[in-house]
Amino acid sequence: MRLHQILFYRSSRADAEQAVEIIETAEPDAFSSFSYVEESVDNWRIEAIVNAAEDTADTDGVSRMVADILGIPMDSVDVVTVPDRDWVSHSLNSLTPVRAGAFTVYGSHQKPIGANGSIGVEIDAGLAFGTGHHETTQGCLLHLSDVLKKCAPKNALDVGCGSGVLAIAFAKSVRRSCVATDIDPIAVSVARSNADQNTAAPHIRFAVADGTRHSAVAAAAPYDLIFANILAKPLKRLAIDLRGVAAPAGFIILSGMLVEQEASVLSAYRIVGFRLVARYQIGDWSSLLLSRLPN
Repeated sequence: MRLHQILFYRSSRADAEQAVEIIETAEPDAFSSFSYVEESVDNWRIEAIVNAAEDTADTDGVSRMVADILGIPMDSVDVVTVPDRDWVSHSLNSLTPVRAGAFTVYGSHQKPIGANGSIGVEIDAGLAFGTGHHETTQGCLLHLSDVLKKCAPKNALDVGCGSGVLAIAFAKSVRRSCVATDIDPIAVSVARSNADQNTAAPHIRFAVADGTRHSAVAAAAPYDLIFANILAKPLKRLAIDLRGVAAPAGFIILSGMLVEQEASVLSAYRIVGFRLVARYQIGDWSSLLLSRLPN
C-alpha cells in the first residue's frame, strides 16, 4: 500500500481545529496520522497521511476524497505520493531519550537507559500517540513526578492512553493498579504491548472505551490520580464525567491544550469542583495539575 501525504491550508485556527475533529472521527482506515501547525498569523497547515488503494497513483482521486470528507474545495488539497518505506524504523534515528522529571522515555534502539536514578519507560515510535517527545507528554510526566513527591496514589485512570506511556510510568513508579482506555483499538493493542515490554502489564487493565464509558472504569473508581492527555474540546466535554470518577482530593492531570486554550479548559473543571494546583507550559502547549475539591 502506498501512503499519500496530504498538505492543505486553512484560513484560521478554528477551521484547522474543525478539520482535525473531522479527521479524528473519519473512517478508521482513511487516515493513518495527522498534525497541524501555525505557519504564520492566522494561517495554519494540516498534514495528514491518507491510506490509498494498493499501487494507486490517482492523486486527483485522493484529493477528491479528502476534500469531500473535510468539506473543502478540491484545489485546496495538495497531494504528495510517499513511496513505501519502514517509516517507524527510519524515525527512530531522530528520536533521542527524553528526561521529564523522574522519568526517562527512550526507544528500544537506545537500551539501556535510565541512569541518574530516573525511571526508564521504553516506548518506540509507532501507531499510537505518545513517545515522550511531545510537549504534552512531557508536561504530564513532570506533573506525575510532582504528585509522587507529595503522595503515592492508590490507583490511576489514563483516559486516551495512546501508547500507554503515562499509565506505564505510573505503574512502574508505585506498582499499583491503573485502568487505561482509548477509543482506538489499535492504540489499546499498542499500549498493552508496551506495558508487557516494560514489565508493567500486571498493574494495568486496558479497555477500548469512549472516555469513562466502560465497566472497567466504573469498577475501579474512584481514582486518586487521573490522566487525560487529549484535545481541548474533548477535555471540556469530559469534565463532569472525570469529576464523577475522581476521589475526593484526588489529582487530575490534563494536557493536549494549547496555551491559549488553557483558560477555557480550566474554567470547565473549576465549575465542576476542581482547583488548580500547578501548570507547565512547554512550547505552545499547556499541562495542568488539578485537585478535586471536597463535596
